[in-house]
Amino acid sequence: MFRIIAFVALLCAATTLAQAQSTPDFTQTLRSIHLDPGFRQGLRERGYTGKKFEVMVDHTRLLYADRAIMTGIARKIDEGLRASGNRPNRAFFARLDQALNVAYNTGLTRLSGAERRRLFTTDFAYINALPSRECTRLLTGRLPPERAAELFDKFMVQLSAAQIAEYHRVLRKATRLGLARGATPRSLSAAEVRRVEEAVFPTVDTLIGKQKNAKALYKAWRDGPRGTQRYVCTFRKLFAASAQGIQGSTGDLAVLWMMTQ
Repeated sequence: MFRIIAFVALLCAATTLAQAQSTPDFTQTLRSIHLDPGFRQGLRERGYTGKKFEVMVDHTRLLYADRAIMTGIARKIDEGLRASGNRPNRAFFARLDQALNVAYNTGLTRLSGAERRRLFTTDFAYINALPSRECTRLLTGRLPPERAAELFDKFMVQLSAAQIAEYHRVLRKATRLGLARGATPRSLSAAEVRRVEEAVFPTVDTLIGKQKNAKALYKAWRDGPRGTQRYVCTFRKLFAASAQGIQGSTGDLAVLWMMTQ
């Protein structure tokens, strides 16, 4: 659906991580990053206080204490260091961030339908809460990662500590699954895509008809990708609302379809 920055320590502790020079240095830093005063203060500045602060610290501890996750991360660090000539520069961190997010996106396709829906429900609520301009920039890849993370934090701190904890529990599982050696994303077959479209499109049609600018939206839809791009945020919300309302195995496929677009 869109990238959410999952690896908060890579953003909040960039200065500390930049001092590392080898894979063992990086992994040791990550394993103890939840104790780093700068990282902890960064969480507070982003609005995590009280029980919510404790949840985020514990999430970071659990994320980097997970042997399967750390084995996968170490492999990605090794690859990144080789590609950057053993220099942990800006390009290295960009490649590492991309590799970890690819792994996460792979893992979310391997979750159970119920777990994937939990992530989708939260991410969809985040999209709905975004101002139109930021929503469009996020979905078109023009919103800087730091700004996306800032907006996501503002949304997350409004949730309960229990909701934040559950979201990150599933996030860690997706990360673990995606970092497994040889992990590949689960894709929908042509028949499954048709099944989803037959369930989603009629509802989207109904929802468009209820919009004040329905005429413009219908025209954009007829014009194809170039037309819908002008209303990308509106269309994403309508399709997500339709997918979220479908239950059973078809609903699970619809959520997977939305999260892999």
